[in-house]
Amino acid sequence: MSFGRPYFHPESIDAFKELLAQLDFYRKIGDLPEAGNTAVRISNSLQFAGSPDLSYFYLHLADSLYSASGQTSRRMNVRLNEPLILCRSGRLDEGRERMEALLRDSNALRDPLGREIMLRNHYSFFKDSISLFDGYRIISSLSQDPNLQEYLSEVKILYEALMCDHYMEAGRTDSAAYYFGLSKDMDVSDWDFQMQVYAVRARYLESIGKNGEAFDLLRRCIDARDSVSSNNNAEKKAYLERIEAINQHQAEAERKRVELEHRHYMIGGSLVILLLLSLIAIQWIRHRSRMKTMRLQMEAEKMERRILAMSISKEESAKVIDKVKEETARLKQDGTVSTKDLSEIETSIKMHLAGKEEMEAFEESFAEVRPEFADRLKMLSPTISPNNIRLCAYLYMGLSSQQVCGILNVTPGALRQAKRRLRQRFGLKGDDSLEDFLRALVKQ
Repeated sequence: MSFGRPYFHPESIDAFKELLAQLDFYRKIGDLPEAGNTAVRISNSLQFAGSPDLSYFYLHLADSLYSASGQTSRRMNVRLNEPLILCRSGRLDEGRERMEALLRDSNALRDPLGREIMLRNHYSFFKDSISLFDGYRIISSLSQDPNLQEYLSEVKILYEALMCDHYMEAGRTDSAAYYFGLSKDMDVSDWDFQMQVYAVRARYLESIGKNGEAFDLLRRCIDARDSVSSNNNAEKKAYLERIEAINQHQAEAERKRVELEHRHYMIGGSLVILLLLSLIAIQWIRHRSRMKTMRLQMEAEKMERRILAMSISKEESAKVIDKVKEETARLKQDGTVSTKDLSEIETSIKMHLAGKEEMEAFEESFAEVRPEFADRLKMLSPTISPNNIRLCAYLYMGLSSQQVCGILNVTPGALRQAKRRLRQRFGLKGDDSLEDFLRALVKQ
């Protein structure tokens, strides 16, 4: 039999529901110490033979609340009660582990009364004689305090009865008789203590042949138990009502939890959909950007091929002009000009004009494909001329000096002079390449 008071304090079902409401209220406003106190009251009201699990649930909740609020002393009271409830619920291994951990923790049990209660519970469930003797020594010492004598008198009687029972089982009749003599004339009012003390005394009297006195004590023990049972009928009804109230309370809490969980799922799903749409939009924008870049790159490559072809065409035009000059000089020298010769000269001039128009069209197209080229040149040198911009464009395209001379119809010496002035304009050093500088300008 365990030690404690497993009956309810008389409370109505409305008062019990009020406790549950108070617990929710204190937790909602963040008053964790008061919420822990309320959880302890609920746990105490549930310490009845039928449902130690619920009592442990609320006691464990109180421990969490006290821990979060730094209430060390109150948390210790909870830790003292937890092993008892675990043992009552049949979870003996867990209860033993908790009890023994507390008994090894000198800092946790500085209060001698708390340690005595833990030792007494340990003996009650596990019949550990060391716990019995240690608890008895504590009670014997504390009983010398006048302020504790009245409180501990019944506990001391209980220990003396337990010591008598221990020595009877060990076969030490003299020691059993000694402790029986200490407690035989003392009465206890606590019903739980009564049943244990009367039962031990009856067994001792029966062992020494005093069956009549043993029977009287057993009858008193049975009467005490029946009295408690009859008194507990109303309390058992209240207990069942409280269990129902707790079930309703937990069902409502579970319903709210499920609703909140569904709401979180909906919010999470919406966020996932928005994220997917954002990723799709980003990919689409990147795709469009890549397509635009590829299109511009293709146009630039097309323009490069076109200018190379035009440069070749310009070289051919230069050759045609040279031929026209030679033929004209020859005709002047001979002094004869035929109709056929004039037609050939006209055709050559038309071809030269066509090449010039084509180069003008190319320059307009280049300005459309690389509009930033001329702008950046002007930013570097605001006074740069259109002819210099045209020369920079040809150099950017990678045309050879011969091709540039043919297109611009200048001599190689004039081209070298123009490039030297450009290098000075852009502040390039002797080792710097003008062509690389112009290509890097577009990439910036």
